[in-house]
Amino acid sequence: MPTLVIATNNGGKRDDMRLLLAEVPELRDFDLLTMREAGYSDWDPEETGTNFIENALIKARSAASVTGLPALADDSGLCVDALDGGPGLKSARWLGAGVSDADKNSAILERLAGLTRESRGAYFICALAFALPSGATEVREGFCHGHIASQPLGDNGFGYDPIFIPNGGGLTLAQMNLAKKNEISHRRAAWRDLAPIMLTHI
Repeated sequence: MPTLVIATNNGGKRDDMRLLLAEVPELRDFDLLTMREAGYSDWDPEETGTNFIENALIKARSAASVTGLPALADDSGLCVDALDGGPGLKSARWLGAGVSDADKNSAILERLAGLTRESRGAYFICALAFALPSGATEVREGFCHGHIASQPLGDNGFGYDPIFIPNGGGLTLAQMNLAKKNEISHRRAAWRDLAPIMLTHI
């Protein structure tokens, strides 16, 4: 079975990407592995980029080089208008390493306490990069706009999903099943542009 590695040890991102790959007939039979599943549990490249695209490319190139397999890398974040675009590029490590998703969500809600819905605007951004061991790369960005909820809601998803409500609905991403979330997600938007180009390399 052909194999792709996803440049993360985040099982939630892997599950999201598996659903997206399944939508493309030519990629449906690919086995998608996290770095840990590929045997590289200590893999942790330094993300020195100044934007999401640069960090996605750093991770994709590193994963492809280390494993010798085609690699997908996602660098994504939540940008909150009232926090001057934060957590932004530091979304994964905001407040420091080892801080739980629940604590990060609580910190955002505390900072936005008392603000109206109109002042709670936010968006998710995803830079999705593809790299081959040869060094060839492609990258695309996607966005999902919405606002921050007044409290965490839902048990699905991961990260900031329980506090983010996409435009056009009243549910947080964590209240949606994975298929519904993937229809509107920032990752899906990036994948829609990347997949056709990726197929020319595989």
